[in-house]
Amino acid sequence: MPGVDEKKTKTVDQFKVLAYEFNCPLLLVVNNITLTTTPGYVLPQNLLQVAGHPELSEKGENSFYISLGIKYEF
Repeated sequence: MPGVDEKKTKTVDQFKVLAYEFNCPLLLVVNNITLTTTPGYVLPQNLLQVAGHPELSEKGENSFYISLGIKYEF
């Protein structure tokens, strides 16, 4: 019948890792100033795949990022 939505539910009793993330915080302290940087790399795992509907499937890619910060102490 057109216009009828169908829901499917699947119960899983097993833990699966969603992503692995690696990072390495670095600090540089000069007098009262602290500079911080944290480069990181993310590897997504167990992405949702919908058979026959690639537009509904997750498209995870490995990602590299850097967080920067500065702190001044009085």
